[in-house]
Amino acid sequence: MSDKWIKPSASDAQEMKKAVEDEKKRLHDIAEERRHAERVALKAKVTISSETNFFTGWSQNISEGGIFISSLAPPTVGTVVDVNLDLGDSGETVALSCKVVWIRTEGGQPVGCGCQFVGLSEIQAARIRSVMQGANREPLFYDV
Repeated sequence: MSDKWIKPSASDAQEMKKAVEDEKKRLHDIAEERRHAERVALKAKVTISSETNFFTGWSQNISEGGIFISSLAPPTVGTVVDVNLDLGDSGETVALSCKVVWIRTEGGQPVGCGCQFVGLSEIQAARIRSVMQGANREPLFYDV
């Protein structure tokens, strides 16, 4: 076996590019199939803390099963974190325990982590449903 790198032919390069795109699509389809809960857009300030770190970020979306948090320095996959979701004008925060199940680091999408809720109480689950319903409502007043 030679240590020399040989540039692939144009057809080989095209075939490799198609294989990469096909794999990206396959992984995307698998991720979409795993989503069982409706997601709604939610822009809220979030603080995340673990045993060793403290992170801040913004939520991008939320479902009854978890939340995506946009952060420049997301925790690593598998980390259990305490999440405080700041609901803005009301001054209310929702404290949740979450497990980081995936991170996104590039690709034109917001950088951050997907977090799955862990051990939600009935009260917390009801509050998340309420937040989701509120996120779907149109504003009552518009600036003109």
